[in-house]
Amino acid sequence: MSEPTNNNPNQEPNTPTPAPTAPAPQVDPNQLAESLMNAIQTRTSRAETSVAKSFAEQYGMTEDEIKSILDAEKSKRAAQLPPEVQAQIDAANKLVISAEIKTLGSQMGLVDADAAMQLMDMTGVKLSDGKVTGAQEALDALKETKPYLFGAAQPVKAWGQRQGGVPPKIDGVEAAFYAMNPELKKE
Repeated sequence: MSEPTNNNPNQEPNTPTPAPTAPAPQVDPNQLAESLMNAIQTRTSRAETSVAKSFAEQYGMTEDEIKSILDAEKSKRAAQLPPEVQAQIDAANKLVISAEIKTLGSQMGLVDADAAMQLMDMTGVKLSDGKVTGAQEALDALKETKPYLFGAAQPVKAWGQRQGGVPPKIDGVEAAFYAMNPELKKE
C-alpha cells in the first residue's frame, strides 16, 4: 500500500487530509438570534457579578453597595439620549426658533431675518413645550440697537393673498379666491 499523497503545501507531510465536512444543518435565524442574546446576557451577568465582587473587595464595600451604584449609573445612562439623536433634536429646535423669529420679525418690519439672528442676543430665546419664549423681547432689543434692520411693519395676510408690491390686475383664479373669501380685503 502506498502512502496518501498530500497536495496541500501548508500541511505537514504524511498527514492525512481531513474528510469533507457535512453541510451545516438549517437553523431558524430567529431562534439562533434568541439563543445568542441569551448567551450574551448570561455571560454579561456573570462578568458583571465578578467585577462587582472585585470592586467590593478593592474598595472595602459590600457587593450590594457596588450593585446599587452600578444600577444608579445604568439608569442615568439609559435616560441620556445618544449624542447623534440629541444633535438632531437641537437642530430641529433651532429651526422652530428661527421660524418664530422670522414670523415675529416680519410683523415688526424686519428686513433681513438671517442677519438679525446672527446679531441678536439669543440667550433668552428658549423652546419649551413647543412654545418659543423670549423671541419678542430679543427682537425688541435688536430693534433698539440696530434699527437699520427694520423697515415699515407689514400686515400679516392670509395664504393666497399677495404679500406686497404693486398689485397687478386680478386674474380669474384670484377673483374666484376673493369670491370664496369675502371677509378678506382686496389690495
